[in-house]
Amino acid sequence: MNTSDHIKVKNYSTGDIVFREGEKSDDFYIILSGKAEIIKKNSQDKEVILTELTPGEVFGELGIILGLPRQATVRAKTNLELEIIDPRLFSSYFDFDKETGEKMRAMIQTMAQRIRDNGSRLADFLTEGVLEIDETSESGEGNIKLVADSPEALKAMNGMRSIEITKFPFRVGRYSKRSSDRLFHRNDVYLRDDKPYVISRSHFSILQLHNKYYFQDASSQNGSFVNGVKVHGSTKKIRSVTVKKEKKVELKKGENNIYLADEKYNLKFKIIV
Repeated sequence: MNTSDHIKVKNYSTGDIVFREGEKSDDFYIILSGKAEIIKKNSQDKEVILTELTPGEVFGELGIILGLPRQATVRAKTNLELEIIDPRLFSSYFDFDKETGEKMRAMIQTMAQRIRDNGSRLADFLTEGVLEIDETSESGEGNIKLVADSPEALKAMNGMRSIEITKFPFRVGRYSKRSSDRLFHRNDVYLRDDKPYVISRSHFSILQLHNKYYFQDASSQNGSFVNGVKVHGSTKKIRSVTVKKEKKVELKKGENNIYLADEKYNLKFKIIV
């Protein structure tokens, strides 16, 4: 298959609709430049901005994988340059080894369905109809920082003392040399870690909802402690009683103390709001 025959580039102006929720899923997209917003209607028929996408990110793939109409509307937040991919190019990669291809296809379809379901639940959660994704707040640009607060954390950050957070969601996870890991675990910051690994490839995200900021576990193996509260998207049993841990906690104004996994590893960070 000639790859160039199945890829084209198209430009959109600010405010243009790339596609609408409910339309037929015929292509998927990669952002070359600019920003896009993902918009979805909740159960009350109110529009909710679920997230903002930036260069390098992919969208439109869920409908292709699941064989369903578009699950959300995509709008250009700025002037936008997109690479448009014919789904037949994507499907061709499963045909080299039929048995392995079918297994991979089933796995990806399952993952896509979970993402779709979570998007619907998030839209219903935001009943006021707006998800704020401002890059500035009362303190001005770059008012949120991720700071290494221990030698171990500084090593994980490759010697960088702090990073300004200027987009949301902001994803953090462990660096992996395997290209397949970077395909399924896309982060804004990759942390160094050695075996036995403490940091997960997708460990946590920082979200902005209604002008508040949240620390959310990304289904990590070991979770984190945020201001003394265990944040982990799992459950445990204590004397036959199931205890659910927090998956998302609000970040307070000022300094927030973060330990990845557990204090004994001394992977201590601060998130300054």
